[in-house]
Amino acid sequence: MCLGFDIILQQVSDTAKLLPPLATTSFTLDIQRTFSQWECSRSYIVIHDFVTKALPTITDILFHHELGLIQEDCDTAENTELSQQRKAYTNRRTGRRHEGAHIDASDNNLHIIPPDIVTSITGAAPGNENFLLAEISQYPKSVAEETKRCFKQTILDIFIVLHLCKPLEIPRLQTGHGQLDSCIVHGAVLSRIVSHVGTEAILCSPDLSFIVDSPQLLFKGAGGFRQQCFWTLARKNETETLQPLDEFLEKLPQPMT
Repeated sequence: MCLGFDIILQQVSDTAKLLPPLATTSFTLDIQRTFSQWECSRSYIVIHDFVTKALPTITDILFHHELGLIQEDCDTAENTELSQQRKAYTNRRTGRRHEGAHIDASDNNLHIIPPDIVTSITGAAPGNENFLLAEISQYPKSVAEETKRCFKQTILDIFIVLHLCKPLEIPRLQTGHGQLDSCIVHGAVLSRIVSHVGTEAILCSPDLSFIVDSPQLLFKGAGGFRQQCFWTLARKNETETLQPLDEFLEKLPQPMT
């Protein structure tokens, strides 16, 4: 009887000893989780703003004011090296001739980006991997617009999608272009919330965790979106898809400053 009581006391004592370090560990995990949520949310917003605002603006400025690719008949455009390469690449895809010269359809060198162009931007040492221009439609309605789309997609492929394609240890987690769409939609939702509140501190709120993880849950009352369906709709028409969120935020009282 005495031996059994000693064992019970020892178990109770050991259990009591665990509580302080467990409380410390829980507190540390809460801080790490808060920081991770803020950093993840900020990353979503930065990617969203770059893809939907900065990149289109930069592309328009580059093509219109610097390269002259918007005006197909512009002498400057006809004589620029990049224009010549773009036209050669487009003609290879469409099977047309360029300035009387036949473009070999089997010549894949036309869509290989010189490594020094990428390394001069990233500062990374040249590797063995070739960076490729995004595919151009075989029958584009507008060569100029298709060229701009190709440029933007190539930028995304090299500087964002490449990193999202890295193998992850989390099963069933999307990578590549699917993950990029997810990042953009997450950023669209979170940026609206930050804009309404007026401070990024809201991104640290534990109440925001379900939005960071699954923003489509906000729109259950609007028809019940599945995750992939929600991403597709939001990417095609961000303003219309997220309108219920905008209307909801407008009805909320302005936060006190």
